[in-house]
Amino acid sequence: TLLASSAASDVYKEGYNDGANILKKATPLANSDADKYAAEKEKATARFKEALGYLEEAAKVSPDNANVKKMIPQVQDAMK
Repeated sequence: TLLASSAASDVYKEGYNDGANILKKATPLANSDADKYAAEKEKATARFKEALGYLEEAAKVSPDNANVKKMIPQVQDAMK
């Protein structure tokens, strides 16, 4: 399970980081091009949802993992 946990962690990080980068690039558009910003935010949210899915699975496999417990609300907040 260590290998599976490591692979899931990598996928989580990739999804979360992609989502964060998309939002970072889109933020300047929030006031100037609302439609484009909304489209980019939707892409970011999709990546965050993917990351959240991996974290939720990790929480089932390792319910005592403090890192997973801490990351889930962070990803949920990023999707707001």
